[in-house]
Amino acid sequence: MFNHLYSEELASKIKPIKKLYYKASPYSGFPYKIVFVCDSFGRVGNFRERHFKNEFDQEPDYQKFMIKLNDWLRKTYKQKYEFPANLKDRDGEHRTLFLQSYQHFNTILKLFGEYIVSAERPIDQKHYEMLHDGDKLLFRPQYFWGKYEYKVGLKYSPDLLADHLPWLEGFFKERNSLDYKFNSSIERALRPGLNMYSTYNGYRRTKHYYYGHNIFLKNREDVMMVKLKIGKDVHFVERIVRFESLNQLATEIVDEKTI
Repeated sequence: MFNHLYSEELASKIKPIKKLYYKASPYSGFPYKIVFVCDSFGRVGNFRERHFKNEFDQEPDYQKFMIKLNDWLRKTYKQKYEFPANLKDRDGEHRTLFLQSYQHFNTILKLFGEYIVSAERPIDQKHYEMLHDGDKLLFRPQYFWGKYEYKVGLKYSPDLLADHLPWLEGFFKERNSLDYKFNSSIERALRPGLNMYSTYNGYRRTKHYYYGHNIFLKNREDVMMVKLKIGKDVHFVERIVRFESLNQLATEIVDEKTI
């Protein structure tokens, strides 16, 4: 997929990105991710062993590489963390960079490709635009249940039982079953007299969780209506992108949605 844009060795490390990382205000999200072979000190080895047993390998070559990478980052981004930042730098067993710039992504691959474990990027401009629509993308050969492009997960809250589920039942009552499907958790919750939401625990009154209540939808318009009505109790939206609808060859990206 990426062989015509990068060397064979680099192309084998690159895969399509499934979601925007760190998409929260004031950021517009990061569509490029690069994972390095070592941490920010040039160390390799198991994270637990390094921090609890003080056992790790420190490779001189990796130390030199990290010095060069840090110099490039400071020169390119002026300071390590601008505000709002267009670079996210996460340390751990493998140092990981999250980027907004396609140009910077390619430059890092070109300069430091031999030290990269894996990288993620959009396949093409269409893929890039879909990421910024806000849905998590799943790459599969078939839709959910063979016919639904979208999956909407709902948080379990008092409003779900008292308001959201009755609204959903009424909204889809006259609709064709090809347009929507409630999973078994929602179907059980719709049965009268079987559900009570405990508010005995004060913390639970304000903290609501996802317990597998899902709706599968065919049309984007229905997804938008559900999000408008249910609002903050929508836990996630997943969208399946079938392999056949994507380009088999990656193309260049135009960065438009930056901070």
